[in-house]
Amino acid sequence: MIDKEDFPVRTPQDHLDELRRIGQKCKDWASFEEEGRKIGERIKWLFHKYIVARKNLDLKAMSLDALLERFEEICLVEDETHYDTGKGGIEKYNACQDALWAVHEELIARGPDARRALMRFYDHFNHQVQLKAATLSYRVAPGPARRCLEALQNQKSLYQALDAGMTLSAIDNGTAMLD
Repeated sequence: MIDKEDFPVRTPQDHLDELRRIGQKCKDWASFEEEGRKIGERIKWLFHKYIVARKNLDLKAMSLDALLERFEEICLVEDETHYDTGKGGIEKYNACQDALWAVHEELIARGPDARRALMRFYDHFNHQVQLKAATLSYRVAPGPARRCLEALQNQKSLYQALDAGMTLSAIDNGTAMLD
């Protein structure tokens, strides 16, 4: 179960404001490193709470709603890993990808309607959740998924805008590996 306090609603502007605040607060390299350490500790805690501690969940036994909640929490943690500049950041991101792929495979096994259920996330407050929902449901809902990706491409969220744009380019030129 997602604890909403773990993932506050933040806009891209909120992220920029946070970076400015950190930059102004850090008068020297040591204080900058300390701020980075605090961010890294938060990401580590979220990663352990939502990915490591839930690694062995029986996805087949979950209801569709529980499976979709699992999808959401993985995407939220994955978004946080973008800000992990430590040497474990890539490993955390990859672990999120593995967990997400397991959920995606279970949704495929449950049929097209289960994957269409991802459409509920197209207007989620977090752009990473929107991006993954649109990408993983594209084969079963191409029109709405494309509109979601186009909207993300025009957002100020750096990672998601780039990923959405590259996904749309791959779809348009026939090289997309969606499914």
